[in-house]
Amino acid sequence: MENENLKIWESVQETDPKFTKKVTFGANFTSINATYQIKNATRVFGMYGDKWGIKSIDYQFIDLVDGQIMILAKAIFQYQMGEEEKSFPISSTIMMQEYSKKWKSLQVDDEWAKKIETDITTKALSKLGFNSDIFMGMYDDNKYLNSINEKYKDVPPPKALPPVTTENFNKYCDWILSSTKDKKGEVITIEYLKSKHTLTAEQEQELANESIQPE
Repeated sequence: MENENLKIWESVQETDPKFTKKVTFGANFTSINATYQIKNATRVFGMYGDKWGIKSIDYQFIDLVDGQIMILAKAIFQYQMGEEEKSFPISSTIMMQEYSKKWKSLQVDDEWAKKIETDITTKALSKLGFNSDIFMGMYDDNKYLNSINEKYKDVPPPKALPPVTTENFNKYCDWILSSTKDKKGEVITIEYLKSKHTLTAEQEQELANESIQPE
């Protein structure tokens, strides 16, 4: 009998090798494409920022020696299971300003906020089982790596859908409301639109509004 506690874990534990990269500087490890993770989490929980994501984040700036600065970020990560909202604390650190031996001066990482949010999201999702085959060291097992490469070798990476202009989006909304059919006779629906274009958060929100739902 399937363990319900592992239902999500076992459905998201496997990682497509096409969205990984070997990192060899410093410690050797396998990194995961962050957008790939967000897409998989969206498939399980819904739209990012609506059904799941970082609920709040606080930064503590820690002064180190020689003018170096480290940031400790403490966040609350939330997600939704059915009608129940769940959350847990998560934290991460990053060097915002550190001494560079190459440049022989203090260097500021102006992408620290982006990097720390990505790290927090990855850590939080890993606690729910996402890409656990990497975090459990299975990607270091040649037998497992060969099998996973074989499994995904004929699966092409998903193609990015083109965005839709505001003018065309408004046309789609009219077509959806009037149940218009395309040239092949297929009724234009919200799902039809999403299969053709990548939508912005604002467009997603407009589609979620009851006024756009056909009767």
